[in-house]
Amino acid sequence: MKRTCLVCLTFTMVGLSLLAATDPASADIVAYGEVTDSPGTDGGGWAPLDLTFGSVAITSTGDAIFTARYGSGFDPATTLTSFALDLDRDPLTGDPWCGMGLDAHIGVYGTDFQGMAYYWTPGLTRPYPMLPATYLADGVQVTVPLSTLGGGDGLMHFNVATAYQLTTSSSTGICDYMPDREGFAYGAVGVGVVEPVVPVPGAALLGVLGLSAAGVKLRRRLA
Repeated sequence: MKRTCLVCLTFTMVGLSLLAATDPASADIVAYGEVTDSPGTDGGGWAPLDLTFGSVAITSTGDAIFTARYGSGFDPATTLTSFALDLDRDPLTGDPWCGMGLDAHIGVYGTDFQGMAYYWTPGLTRPYPMLPATYLADGVQVTVPLSTLGGGDGLMHFNVATAYQLTTSSSTGICDYMPDREGFAYGAVGVGVVEPVVPVPGAALLGVLGLSAAGVKLRRRLA
């Protein structure tokens, strides 16, 4: 999650302009998935960050467009947004997280800090690869080449989380999850709109998900 100061400064200025988002409907979309969240936060009450909508749109030109929108509390200067990705849709690979096997995530820093997005995979250490981000009045958007995500077809599972960024290297605990299924659900990118999936955990998966260490691990990666 970080760095290169001159590059970060450049994109911070872009972020502060609150650019318009790319409308997925205007692009040639070949796969799509979305998640929604009922009003109210699901986290520990650290800050009133209320996620309401998230989507991943895969274009025919080989890009993934990640969008997150907030009903309230969003401040582009200090809000940290994270898309957790299960790129192979296999809960047995990657790090256990919310019924998925976490293979990567895309995070968006606040403009008061790095002012960019980052790409993370298990085992990757800082500085993480950085990506330009678009900051909206009510959310964020990041366009990522599928080649950056390993060159797959973009059919993935995902969920969205948010926290309040404290410094360039730290944040609060998670303030809200999306979809709103107590953190044990995710969206699926497919042909057409796919509804959020609620997995039925087996005994082994319940044991892993029940450990607070799993939540702590992602909270650390959000920072």
